[in-house]
Amino acid sequence: MGVYKYGIPIFVLFALAVAMTSCPPPIDEDLLIFVQDEIAPAISVFSPDNNSSYRSLLSVAGQVTDSSESEGDNKGRIASLTYQVLDHSQLSGDVSPAGDGIFEFSFATTGLSGTEILVIRAEDWNGNLSEKSLTLHENDEDPFVLIDSPENFTTYRSEVIVQATVQNSDTDTSTAEVSAVTWEVPGSTLTGTIDPVDWEDGTFTFTFFTTNPPLHGTRRVIVTAEDLNAHSSDALVELWDYEDGPYIELTLPEEGSTYPSVINIAGTVADSASEIGSVNEIHRDTPSDSHYGLTYKVGSNDPVVIPESIWEGDGSFNASFSRGTYSGTMVIRVTAKDKNDHETVVMRTLLDPETGPQLTVATTPTPATGYSQTIFVSGTVRDADGTFPPPLRGLPVRGFFSFGCIL
Repeated sequence: MGVYKYGIPIFVLFALAVAMTSCPPPIDEDLLIFVQDEIAPAISVFSPDNNSSYRSLLSVAGQVTDSSESEGDNKGRIASLTYQVLDHSQLSGDVSPAGDGIFEFSFATTGLSGTEILVIRAEDWNGNLSEKSLTLHENDEDPFVLIDSPENFTTYRSEVIVQATVQNSDTDTSTAEVSAVTWEVPGSTLTGTIDPVDWEDGTFTFTFFTTNPPLHGTRRVIVTAEDLNAHSSDALVELWDYEDGPYIELTLPEEGSTYPSVINIAGTVADSASEIGSVNEIHRDTPSDSHYGLTYKVGSNDPVVIPESIWEGDGSFNASFSRGTYSGTMVIRVTAKDKNDHETVVMRTLLDPETGPQLTVATTPTPATGYSQTIFVSGTVRDADGTFPPPLRGLPVRGFFSFGCIL
């Protein structure tokens, strides 16, 4: 009599158990395809184009796919995607493509020059490899820099304002590739660096002063732009020294007049004859180093300062000094100096009012014989300071005279 469990013969249950434990599960069809896959991945690069140029940052975009049974079935799986610039091991890395195989990556091209080869490698789960190579050439365009103001061959004074333009190249108005902008005035200590914030829109302005120490002669201003790949270019302007000194007009004292006990010096000082009312270029008083904008000097005495507070408005001035014990011809020199140490001097010669012309009679009149008396007189005439005047009418020799009369 058979043994039953749950109404089923025991041997039947045993046979079912053996069958269930001894049969493996069916092989996954996709896995079988992967094992049989001998097709390498396909790499497509959308950008950059082969034989295109690179600048400071290279961005690459493309797609990688893998097939297993036949080309284009996309049933394979990508195990790795990498890139490297040949002979530049530091410029390499892994790339993670999206589910559809689209990938993007970028890297700085620091250290690259000339022609370079970029290799992209893909490997699938079965070890099938493929490569895509791109030949890239250095973009050797220099940055473009232009000085808009001041114009070439114009004059400079105490302050120079430079306006300029910079961009990636003469055809690319962006400034993304520009790394530095500097300027200098050769032969001087004047140099500077422009902050990137000031030139990011392509235009910038800087100011420098030519007064400490004062510049003279022809000068050049050079602006240099450098890009992220160490290309550089210069722009320059040549400026000429504004050599004309300040303008002085003296209303007092008058030339050749006699001087009183108190002498007034009055007039106008200006940057130039065409800039009456402007004193921007006149040297400001700096007593520490004895630099002054306006002074007067009497004879061989030390110069006397006409203070800046007097003339700094519209340039008019009025100073006075006491004659004291001064005697003889007085020579007054008024000097104006600009910030670049150009000078203008105006002179006035004044006569001593207490000293008239000098007359010397060299002979004593002697009477002649006969019914009449003849008198002969000779001598010299000199100016108040003892010098001979220009030839006078009737005097054969300068300053000497001789005449006679009958009484």
